[in-house]
Amino acid sequence: MDPSTLDRVTGEVVAAMDAYDLQQAVPPLVQFIDDLTNWYIRRSRRRFWKSEDDADKTRAYETLHTVLLRLCQIAAPFVPFLSDEIYRNLRTGGMPASVHLCDYPLPGGLPRDESLEAQMATVQKVVGLARQLRADFNLKVRQPLAALHVVCRDNAVLELVRPLADIVADELNVKEVRFGRDESALAELSAKANYKTLGPRLGGRMKMAVARIAAFGPEPIARVLDGQPVDIELDGHPVTLAPDDVLVQRTPKAGLAVASSGPLVVALETDLSPALVQEGHARELINRIQNLRKTRDLDVADRITLSIRAGDELLAAIEAHRDAIAAETLAAELIASAGGGDIDINGHACSIDLQAVPGR
Repeated sequence: MDPSTLDRVTGEVVAAMDAYDLQQAVPPLVQFIDDLTNWYIRRSRRRFWKSEDDADKTRAYETLHTVLLRLCQIAAPFVPFLSDEIYRNLRTGGMPASVHLCDYPLPGGLPRDESLEAQMATVQKVVGLARQLRADFNLKVRQPLAALHVVCRDNAVLELVRPLADIVADELNVKEVRFGRDESALAELSAKANYKTLGPRLGGRMKMAVARIAAFGPEPIARVLDGQPVDIELDGHPVTLAPDDVLVQRTPKAGLAVASSGPLVVALETDLSPALVQEGHARELINRIQNLRKTRDLDVADRITLSIRAGDELLAAIEAHRDAIAAETLAAELIASAGGGDIDINGHACSIDLQAVPGR
């Protein structure tokens, strides 16, 4: 979450307030807070928590400090007490004692980078589409997938996402992000008449138009996807179809889950190899162990001894990802043995016990 976005939000809120339209002033703030907490702060946790005080950690804190101070000032008229409480905890020497003694911020006070904003908005759109696919197809977020395909006929859109492919892969828990411009590799494309736009225009000829559009091959469908008109003939008379007159339907190919928004298409590979299944088990175990740490009131820095009793499949996953499990859960010792229990890990029963390491 960069200061550039906050400067844009400042302008939107100020413009709405100047127009005495408070209903329009609040939504940009709400959206920004959601992006700040569920994108920047969540994605920066490792930067905040790492032990070494390097330049990257400093920049992460400085950015968050700048953004929170400005956010308090913008939000002060809407949530006066909360804004002032946060501001007082963030203010530095020489700053007013209360947020309500500050000048109300105006756009232009922070550096603006519209190209960066557009890039991050596109990346978040890709991530949002793929997350919805995971939910729709019941693909657990902690289960790694082989690949995400990002396809768009406009190469400029792909070039916005390509430099940040590692962020997309991390957000979606996929091993690889692949880019392309031909969505027919992902789904079978077919055309359907848009009754809403064509019905009033064509009247009795609508039935013929439905049949003609349903018979569209790759070339007319490609024209529609490119936003170009398509000419057909009905009863010996030419008719020009606008792109909105034709609905392009996508039937995903085997092993793929596909979603689209405008010209942007994303597809998740849903087939799971044994290695991916094992990693999914390991990630689910890590999550359960971390939750157990919380219930035991352990400090985030406390090291533990960890004992897991499970069946053969889970034991194989533990051995394959022993180092990752130990590192993520701060396990100084990890003992895995045959057995079972009342904890369900992707359909496999196990038991987990952990103890804090004394004196550490």
